[in-house]
Amino acid sequence: MGQTLTEPVTNKDSSSVQNPLYKVGASCMQGWRITMEDAHSHILSLPDDPGTAFFAVYDGHGGSKIAQFAGKHLHKYIVKTREFKEGNITEALKKGFMDLDAAMLDDDALKDELAGTTAICILIKDNILYCVSV
Repeated sequence: MGQTLTEPVTNKDSSSVQNPLYKVGASCMQGWRITMEDAHSHILSLPDDPGTAFFAVYDGHGGSKIAQFAGKHLHKYIVKTREFKEGNITEALKKGFMDLDAAMLDDDALKDELAGTTAICILIKDNILYCVSV
C-alpha cells in the first residue's frame, strides 16, 4: 500500500480562536498516513496589518515540511509584497505564493525536499474576502 498505515489514526486535534469579528475552529486527523502531513493557519489579526485576517489549510503531499513551512510563513510573504502595500490584494496573493516558493528553493533545509503541499487560503481585508488555492 505504499506509505500508509494498516489502519487509520483517528485521534483528532481540535482548536478554536475568536475575537469580536471571527470565531474559527480547526480539526486535524492523521488518517492513513504514517505521519501527519497537513497544517493550518488561523490568524484573526495579522501582526503587520491588524485589520486583516488570514485562514488557510495546507494538505501536505509526501511529508509535512513544506506544509508546515507554508503554514508558518505564507501570510508574511503576502503582506510584505509591494502589491499588498498598494492595495492590490489579488496580485499580492499570487506574488506571496511565488515568493514563498522561491524562498523554499533557496532554503538548505527545504530545497531538496521531495514533498509538497496544496493550499486553500482566505484573506479578509476591508470587509472583502479573497480566496486562493494551489
